[in-house]
Amino acid sequence: MRLTILIAGMIAMCAAPSLADDAQCASAPLVLFDHGDLGSEFWRIPALATAADGTVIAVADKRGDSNADLPNIIDLAVRRSTDAGATWSEPVVILPADEGGGYGDAALALHEPSGDLVIVCAHGAGLWDATPERHQRLAVIRSSDNGATWSAPVDITSQIYDHVPGAAPVTAVAGFATSGAMLCDAQGRLQFVLVANCTPEKWGPLYCYLVYSDDGGYNWQVAPQIIDDYGDESKVVELADGSLYMSIRNRTKGAGRKVSRSTDRGTTWTRPIAEYQLVDPACNGDLIALTAEQLRQIGVTDVIGECAAKQGMMLHSIAADPADRKNVTLYYSLDRGAHWRELTNVTTAGSSYSALALMPDGELGCFYEENHPKGGFDLRFRKFNLPCLLKQ
Repeated sequence: MRLTILIAGMIAMCAAPSLADDAQCASAPLVLFDHGDLGSEFWRIPALATAADGTVIAVADKRGDSNADLPNIIDLAVRRSTDAGATWSEPVVILPADEGGGYGDAALALHEPSGDLVIVCAHGAGLWDATPERHQRLAVIRSSDNGATWSAPVDITSQIYDHVPGAAPVTAVAGFATSGAMLCDAQGRLQFVLVANCTPEKWGPLYCYLVYSDDGGYNWQVAPQIIDDYGDESKVVELADGSLYMSIRNRTKGAGRKVSRSTDRGTTWTRPIAEYQLVDPACNGDLIALTAEQLRQIGVTDVIGECAAKQGMMLHSIAADPADRKNVTLYYSLDRGAHWRELTNVTTAGSSYSALALMPDGELGCFYEENHPKGGFDLRFRKFNLPCLLKQ
């Protein structure tokens, strides 16, 4: 059934498009990481990006003998596609666990000025078992050949946090970069949201900070403001006017994600407020923004018109249920987050984390966790044709 949606409050009263028959606009699900791959029954934490040459990179946690987070033994693994996600290479481990522990929760970006792919990940201790004597670590790896080979890990923890007040920008014993899409803005600045455990209290508050690099991920700085003092995994995108929009996982199930904004490149942020148009069961999702030029290139502007396209488009994937991790769904906004509308369902099954990226053929890729009949997850990939979904 076609539903016409009118987005209120847009400049010149731009009309949003109606939704087409979703099944005609999406590829069938393709399992990229399954039970038994590389000898593991436990796969989690998708990240997705398109490299400078158009190769698509899918990154995942190959976990040890359970689905548990660090300090579980975790390796980072990759599959690559040179035909926009139609076929994929065999999975390979790019960052194995070492004497310091496992590596997991990859935040992934293409640093457009250099052409390097950059991953920030957690290492060693877990978020809740870290101590002053054994911090959870942060590491960076990079690829200069479109994901074919990767550098050795470089520890960046001391640039970001330490348990000794004043020794680093953030006082904490643990912290991780929110997995999925890491932002590379129009000026080449890499940005991710750090989730930090700053107190000795287990299951206590988590603090969100913006961490950024102006040299392609070699050196990192922390914006001074605590964005949320009871936050969790969060994603940040750059909007058409240069402002930043952050979607924050709410630790209260079904209470709506939290939103904060910055108009000064992340130095200061608005107080997070609940966004009840985006309700999830306290789960990580993904968030990307497409520019007006990108919308023209992939044919979206032909469908929605110049008026609606000029602010760009945000796309958000979340487990769209107030209580349970299931029903990963795509949402979109054409007015910088003032209004969100459902675009299409990715899966109705039990499902959790997801990652988004624009494919080299102009379609939207979604890489997501879906419950496996034997327990845990397999990690699946689908493509969506945006002009088709938005067709009047």
